[in-house]
Amino acid sequence: MGSGRRRGWRRGLRPPLAIGLATALVVIAVGSCGPTARFPPPPGSDPASGFPLGRFAKEIDDPVSGRVRLVWAFEPDGRYAEIPFALDGQAMRFPTIRGTWAADAAELAIHVTDPPGISSTRHGWRRDGDLLWTHLISSDDPEDTDWFGALDVQPWRPVEP
Repeated sequence: MGSGRRRGWRRGLRPPLAIGLATALVVIAVGSCGPTARFPPPPGSDPASGFPLGRFAKEIDDPVSGRVRLVWAFEPDGRYAEIPFALDGQAMRFPTIRGTWAADAAELAIHVTDPPGISSTRHGWRRDGDLLWTHLISSDDPEDTDWFGALDVQPWRPVEP
């Protein structure tokens, strides 16, 4: 091998160039595995937590109000709304709820500011494709356990604004 060429792996690379290339690849690989490395969040999600932004809906059959579509809206500036829609033309007994939200990689906190007296809640969350699954972790109101227990059996589905 008097020609200085390596056979096999990469024909034509001289040893110093191959060593330099290998060193650069190792530095890049090690650097990307550091504590600040993370996969980019999915499109349409909060960059800090990966939590999905936008509107998500599910339908419920409430014994008092009938069939209702609930829409949870998560704005990029931290505003939150829960908007009820009557599906059978009935009078709506649920008010629109407004407040703020914050999320990390595992939990969603909803702080209700309007109407007064509605509890703030914390939920676990996960994405399954476009679907958003939530489950109640805690609430200011113990009666929320039953409400969210029934609500959390189905996912939130994305809807157009």
